[in-house]
Amino acid sequence: MGRLIILPALPASSIQNEFRAIIKPIDFNYLKNFVETHRNEIIDVINYNRHQATNKILEKYIGLPMKYGEMYQMNPKNDVIVLVGLKTRAPKGTADLNISESDLALAMIEPQ
Repeated sequence: MGRLIILPALPASSIQNEFRAIIKPIDFNYLKNFVETHRNEIIDVINYNRHQATNKILEKYIGLPMKYGEMYQMNPKNDVIVLVGLKTRAPKGTADLNISESDLALAMIEPQ
């Protein structure tokens, strides 16, 4: 393990071709248990998501300090990536949309 990376939802085609990984849907309890299990192995938690309401929810479940990154560079051997996105498209112009856990979909990308 190494870094836990939080990314906004992205298409699978954006993942490097040589990067072998398992992509699986997860829920917030899985995320919380994963972090608790691997707490001593996580070097950094870096969040690239900019939506404040989403980040507040993530902070509650991750429970570790998060750094906020500008541009993600994939490190496939050491990064575990959590993708987070809305289950449905947000109305246009709603950057400050209030959301709850039930509005979000999560997926985890673990290197193989």
